[in-house]
Amino acid sequence: MRKGIVTVTAPFSAGPMYIPAGVYDDQAPRRSGEMPPALVELLRDSVRRRPRTWVFVNKHGEPYSRGAFLKLVSVTLQQVFDGKATSVDLIRHAASNWLDANYRHHLGVLTYFRYWMMHSKEMQGEYVLANNMNDDS
Repeated sequence: MRKGIVTVTAPFSAGPMYIPAGVYDDQAPRRSGEMPPALVELLRDSVRRRPRTWVFVNKHGEPYSRGAFLKLVSVTLQQVFDGKATSVDLIRHAASNWLDANYRHHLGVLTYFRYWMMHSKEMQGEYVLANNMNDDS
């Protein structure tokens, strides 16, 4: 295993597609409610092994500022993708385009990904359209 790379193994796998019970409002700016059981278990195990108040903490055990957390995400993604600059936005675009190519007419799969990526139906479509537009000028 390369330094800095964490492999998540059983029993902490993605499991079945799961959207929390209740009303799903894809226009809401935030999500609240239940989390997938596999994620809850992963967080419990992580906090049990390394007790802390916040999920993501810096080397001093304090919560990250927004800028510092974005830098951490950027560095981590660069490690995961063998030194190539990768952003969360790029991953969202790739996922949306993969969904469009493979599950365009599967409402359950599209709704699941919209929920967990915090996309509205319109935003998911914009990611796909933005990738498929040509500048013919």
